[in-house]
Amino acid sequence: MSAMPFSRILLAGTFLIGFAGSALALDGNDFAKTLTAAYAGSGSKLQYSGVDANGETVVMHNAVVVAPGDEKFTLGDVTFSGVEESDGGGYTAESATVPDIVSKHHRGDLSIKNIKVNGIDIPPMKPSEGTAQSIIYQSASAGPVTLSDKEGEVFSATSLTSKIDRMDNDAGYKADVQANGLTFHLDRVRNPKTKAAVEAMGYQTVTGKFDMTGSWKADHGEVQVADCTLDLDNVGKLDLRLDLSGYTPDFIKSLRQLQAQALSKPGDKGAQQALGIGMLGLLQQLSFGGLSLRFDDASLTHKALTYAGQQQGVSADQMAQVAKAMLPIGLAKLKNPQFQQEISDAVGKFLDNPKNLEINAAPDKPVAFPMIMGSAMAAPQSLPNVLNVKVTANQ
Repeated sequence: MSAMPFSRILLAGTFLIGFAGSALALDGNDFAKTLTAAYAGSGSKLQYSGVDANGETVVMHNAVVVAPGDEKFTLGDVTFSGVEESDGGGYTAESATVPDIVSKHHRGDLSIKNIKVNGIDIPPMKPSEGTAQSIIYQSASAGPVTLSDKEGEVFSATSLTSKIDRMDNDAGYKADVQANGLTFHLDRVRNPKTKAAVEAMGYQTVTGKFDMTGSWKADHGEVQVADCTLDLDNVGKLDLRLDLSGYTPDFIKSLRQLQAQALSKPGDKGAQQALGIGMLGLLQQLSFGGLSLRFDDASLTHKALTYAGQQQGVSADQMAQVAKAMLPIGLAKLKNPQFQQEISDAVGKFLDNPKNLEINAAPDKPVAFPMIMGSAMAAPQSLPNVLNVKVTANQ
């Protein structure tokens, strides 16, 4: 082979390689437009000034989130790594990092550091039937987080984490959210009476953690909050569990449309009335499956009784007896003697020996919200029976 043909082949090969690389190069602008369109489904807007793409990395410059009501949160230059185009015109990204956020507002300053999101799946602008309709991620983390006012820190958290597991065939999601190292500066409250109570009970600063696990199934809109716990040191633990159905993708879409219409006309009474009427219509699609609310005491009750007793010149035990005696009078408004007695017995048992108190609603089968609203308006005393509500203590 002569030198000339070989050189031509080499040049041709180099050209083809270069052409293939440019043909497969990531379109950063299309990625940004697709992300922005998908993000709009959340009810907020994502804005940016420009995009740079280099290999599998995309940087959205001067990104800003505009929440409903036109409240803006500046993110800065957001970097997406490991970006690839998926079937149908969507995208995936291995991770996204956001610069530390410092948002100044008349209600306080918010600081969020070390923000990172992993395993991002962005649907195409026109998702096909049976595919995800919104942005999904596998995990996210941030922290520390602080909220401050002019006088100093009001709240902080050392870390926030969340994980989302997608069910097979996009049937739904399972989620796990945690907030660790929570600190509430309750001595910063402005109400003099509340501040005096906080100081008397020794709750100037309260620490704790938050955990929540739940799931959502798209088919029937089943929402299950399996465990939502706020655990505060030397105060107590509050645990919520909830079952709903009817919270379907169509319900979510209609809800966001109603909110957008109302927000587009702030101060318009007609728009607000339309929102209320629309919400009532949407609520008819929901059904109530169950609810439990449990409080495990960790000294709050005794401290509260002690403080209340001091105001009346009696001991904590005496204050507990006073509360038990007054309870039937307050419960008489329920006009349900059996349920009133159940509450009175449970609360009395709890006050005598504060361990835990639980309210549990467990109907035999899901109850449609219209039935609940009808009972609440026509015969509120029947609600405990409709929802099969039980109140227990120290279980």
